[in-house]
Amino acid sequence: MVAAVVATLRQSARFQSVSGGLLRSARGLWLGLTLVAAFVGLFVVVWGLRLPEFREVSVLGLPFLGLAFLSGRLAQNVRAEPPPTTPSKPAA
Repeated sequence: MVAAVVATLRQSARFQSVSGGLLRSARGLWLGLTLVAAFVGLFVVVWGLRLPEFREVSVLGLPFLGLAFLSGRLAQNVRAEPPPTTPSKPAA
């Protein structure tokens, strides 16, 4: 019985390290999407405002800026939590 509990705890610790790595990767992807979407959005807005006859083109950059905002919020919310610590037993 004790061996099964120890094996389960070891397997749980391994899964926690894998899931922490996945969370770090997901956060990196969200941050990358935020940077790319913000750059594209700002570029399109500035480029559209510089066109004398077609200033409406700048409106096409707004969805990219919205996507940058949303992905930035998601990147902020995705955080890898440290593995839980087990309380140590006091020495008797």
